[in-house]
Amino acid sequence: MLVSQLFNPAPIISLKLRTVPTFTNEGDTDEVLIVYADKRAVCIDGASLWVCMRLANAQRNELLQTEQPSLTYKKWAFQSQTEISDLVSCGPASAMPLVPSSFNAVTVTMSKTSYSARFIGVGRPMITFYATSDASRSFSLAGLMANRVTSAVTSAVYSFAKSFWHPTPTPTPPPSAYTDPNSPQTTTIAPPTTIPAILTLSDPHRHVTQIHLCPPSRVTGKSPLAVLADSLGRVMVLDVEEGEVIRMWKGWRGAQVGWIEREVEVGKSKPPPELETTQDAGSAPKKKRRTKLYLVLYAARGVLEVYGMRRGERVAAFNAGVGYRLVQTCSGVVGGAYMPKEARDGWLSQCYLVGGGGEVKRVVVSV
Repeated sequence: MLVSQLFNPAPIISLKLRTVPTFTNEGDTDEVLIVYADKRAVCIDGASLWVCMRLANAQRNELLQTEQPSLTYKKWAFQSQTEISDLVSCGPASAMPLVPSSFNAVTVTMSKTSYSARFIGVGRPMITFYATSDASRSFSLAGLMANRVTSAVTSAVYSFAKSFWHPTPTPTPPPSAYTDPNSPQTTTIAPPTTIPAILTLSDPHRHVTQIHLCPPSRVTGKSPLAVLADSLGRVMVLDVEEGEVIRMWKGWRGAQVGWIEREVEVGKSKPPPELETTQDAGSAPKKKRRTKLYLVLYAARGVLEVYGMRRGERVAAFNAGVGYRLVQTCSGVVGGAYMPKEARDGWLSQCYLVGGGGEVKRVVVSV
């Protein structure tokens, strides 16, 4: 175990990883998002987590004799939610839509404020966009541990001085109940920072139960789309930047959703004219490849369907069987942005069906 810390005493709803495939000008990094039932969330900085794991892996048994690595995180409160079912982090942005005009993306007003953090919460209200330009103070586990150790040492020194100058007979301690050495110790819990809501889509008869961002773009590092499922059996695709629902499917009550990426060839790139005469006869021209995005829907009745994005055409439908759990893999790993581009090219989001008996089926798109 590398680090053990209690960030918030409430039950955890979900644990999500958001990776950034490339460096951006907005200072975005990988992060681990922990969503709690009391409308709070903790974002662990991926860079500090990556450094912590690297140091622990390098030092192994020497970790206790050296300085403990610092794990940086921020804690947010989403008070505009009456009930929170799920939450995603969209990362920072230099500009984003405020209140989109009805079905008109051309007249959307842009904010001149740079946002340091953006979130989309679902539940009640149905969909709420959160954004803040407040950099906020980041908490560090090393700092909290240092404060706790300092407090303990100060208390011990004060007790020793008091007993030295004013000695008192030591009473016999009464018998006490057994204390489990493995019980969790009291820890310092950092207060959250309230983040304001900038856009809300509410329907009193509809309750969104889950939201999943699509894999980030290889160019911008942002996730342009998100898929949502509600209590009425609807599955919706949300344009994250515009704040509009662009696709909807009915009849998917209790559905599980996920995203798949697939690289396809889009043609052959022709060499420049000045290089055509010097090109070897046996060398093949480079092939252009691009990443296509697909949405996977798995119903409780065992039907699985795959749709292409953004137009939403159905590319596959079959009976996969009942009793499976749809699991989506991330399109990267923590610290992947620090690796060479050649090492990141093969990372694509995949979906698997995991059965109760341990069987695993991979969803493959071959069109």
